[in-house]
Amino acid sequence: MKSRLEQLLDELLRQIDIPAMEQAMSKQYKSQIRRRWELPADYWMLLERCCGLRTVWSNDTYEALELWGLDTLVKGQEGYAYNPVEQKVIKDWDEHLVVIASDAGDPYCLDLRRNDTAVFWAEHGAGTWDFQPAFDCLEDFLESVLDVPKTQEYETAYPYHYIRLIVTGISDTKKALVFLKQHFGDSSFQQTKDRLKELPLLIYSGLDTGTAPLENSLDRWGLMYEKQQISLEKFLEDQAYIRNL
Repeated sequence: MKSRLEQLLDELLRQIDIPAMEQAMSKQYKSQIRRRWELPADYWMLLERCCGLRTVWSNDTYEALELWGLDTLVKGQEGYAYNPVEQKVIKDWDEHLVVIASDAGDPYCLDLRRNDTAVFWAEHGAGTWDFQPAFDCLEDFLESVLDVPKTQEYETAYPYHYIRLIVTGISDTKKALVFLKQHFGDSSFQQTKDRLKELPLLIYSGLDTGTAPLENSLDRWGLMYEKQQISLEKFLEDQAYIRNL
């Protein structure tokens, strides 16, 4: 039986038409996000399944809610955490808050200091940000967006499976360099070559639902790899390591 979050994401995909996103571009956005934040696994599931999300909801709860996708999450912080005109960080913004959606300018955020996906809301234009609890979890937030009534027909816990992919060798150096440079967002091929000097190389750590496209790419671009199932603790360690790459 699917978890509550999985069912809501299925409904999200049913209600909207998500544009296709090129695999290389998807990897680039993931790399940017991982370098900036350590996001909850449930929110990563939303980003990976709805990577090209672009839509606006208007209902009894929201005037014009925009829910950020994989390619809009970083840009979605503009005007809140970052001033794009002056190209400066906005000092009065709490750096632990990540804006995941905006309703006519009012931000909905996750607080990365917490070990959950509680969603907080504040009214813009008030002079200072006064964030208040809006939803206890990401699922409650999505239910309000999709106008889905709350039910108890969900598993009480979803057995998340975390996977690690490690590059162990290369069969085609030129192809491998092109792919890895795009995947890591390296500024030069020399930087990518330096990575390959220290094999094995961690290339993915996350939910098992996100490995299939990457595995296909690794095979196609001439990289040999090892797949491991890991614990939540090891996944969290990997995220800290990836942010420092």
